[in-house]
Amino acid sequence: MILSIRTLLSSLLILYGLVVYAESCSCQQSHPQDQYCKADFVIKARVKGNEKLYTKYLGKNYETGEKISYRRPYQQRYTVKIMKIYKGEDVLKNVSKQHLITALNGAMCGVSLQQGTKYVIMGSIEKGKMHTDLCQFNQRWSSLNGRERKSLNSYGKQCKQCEIQVCYRTDCKADNTSNICSWDQQHYARDCYLSSVCTKHDKDTCRWSKNSYFRACYKKKKRAYLSEP
Repeated sequence: MILSIRTLLSSLLILYGLVVYAESCSCQQSHPQDQYCKADFVIKARVKGNEKLYTKYLGKNYETGEKISYRRPYQQRYTVKIMKIYKGEDVLKNVSKQHLITALNGAMCGVSLQQGTKYVIMGSIEKGKMHTDLCQFNQRWSSLNGRERKSLNSYGKQCKQCEIQVCYRTDCKADNTSNICSWDQQHYARDCYLSSVCTKHDKDTCRWSKNSYFRACYKKKKRAYLSEP
């Protein structure tokens, strides 16, 4: 009987492993400003620790009819200390601000955060808890340049004003006669736009802000592009 139970459990665990690794995480390309506008909350936080959350499953030994139970992890819960709230102060009032929930692993779009590290985290509120995933903007604070950090205070003003269109060369808008800023994924300087904000200007049009970080990045990318054989 012990052997049968062990065999059944092994089969279940193998099947579970196959299911997990068969899944994959797929996210659409999105600008930080767009992610900010769609998120329920945006915070700067330091990770204090983490633990796996388990769920209990009931099974049956079909040879003996005996019920069996086993536990398996299904989510990761991070303990965080919020240092600043950029968005969602109202929705976070009745939410536990100490815990951040994500899927168990990257294949299921779970986020991996390091203890003691500060992050900018964007996410959603689900059943009174903070959630985030790989498709959200989750970056180390130390990896952001000065302009990207300042932009976190500017994104909110543009959410209902401007829209960012992710495009690929031929389907990009050629003018600035609307509330759309095009972000060409085939342009040699596409990464430079991460330090820019799509803002409303005169004549009711939206355009990318050309700050010093953007100009320096654009110049460097253009020089590298023109030097290619």
